[in-house]
Amino acid sequence: MLSHSDFWIWDSWYVDDGTFFHAFFLQAPRSLIDPDKRHLNATVGHARSLNLIDWEYLGTAFMPSENGFDNQAIWTGCIVRDETNQWHFFYTGISQKDLSTVQRIGHAVSKDLNEWERLPGPILESDSRWYQQRDDVSPPDQPFRDPWVFKFQDKWHMVITSNLRNGSENHRATMAHAISTDLFNWEIQEPLINSETHFRQMEVFQIEKINQEFVAIFCMNETDVNRSDIDAKTATYWMPAESPLGPFHFEKAQPIKEQIYAGRLIKDRDGIWKLLGFVNVAADGKFGGYICNPIPFG
Repeated sequence: MLSHSDFWIWDSWYVDDGTFFHAFFLQAPRSLIDPDKRHLNATVGHARSLNLIDWEYLGTAFMPSENGFDNQAIWTGCIVRDETNQWHFFYTGISQKDLSTVQRIGHAVSKDLNEWERLPGPILESDSRWYQQRDDVSPPDQPFRDPWVFKFQDKWHMVITSNLRNGSENHRATMAHAISTDLFNWEIQEPLINSETHFRQMEVFQIEKINQEFVAIFCMNETDVNRSDIDAKTATYWMPAESPLGPFHFEKAQPIKEQIYAGRLIKDRDGIWKLLGFVNVAADGKFGGYICNPIPFG
């Protein structure tokens, strides 16, 4: 379990450097008292482990900028390594001007996973041709967050939490898409899910090939599910896919583990896929704010 007495910990992402598993995660001080205040006070913490169970907390890895698009808080991201062994951190930034109503994607690089250089940004933001804009809805909301980056067919692909611009209310959740050849220059694409999902939102995507089949995981609250054929839980969900770029069978989505939110998949040292996510509601009925022990996934 990954927890800290001074911080709530929630959304997380992981990399394996060959010796240690590294966890990066959103954190906010418990001194805020109200866990709902954590979103506007989020920074990125860092921990490492040899077994995905026992974690050494390494401190704060990344903070908001002084005056950029990300000067309010840093939200969920991912980390990949390129052919030169440089690490690339893609993250969500929110500003003091717009707070959470506008979300944009930023980029930082590192040689050692400890010291990060923030690059000029944002590198991507919501494109009005396909994706919901701030003033399209009331209250204002422009979701464009949780980047997940992977390589497929000689290109880098990024999938992003967003909404269809012309989708029906409470049914417009989609998977935004961007491509790059070098990880530095990105081109926004039309969404990978173009039809109405009947979900209000789908957050924190990850796509992996498991037992020769492609699987996408994401998370939703119980109130996000607007269809009768899916078990509505506050949970991390999975759905089958025909390739990393779809089609995605969101109509077959089912929860993996109730109240384990923003789950991520990573292989352990035995090559077994494990799911780690944060405990949303603890046994006492209060916000959990810590990462669970790894759950086998197959």
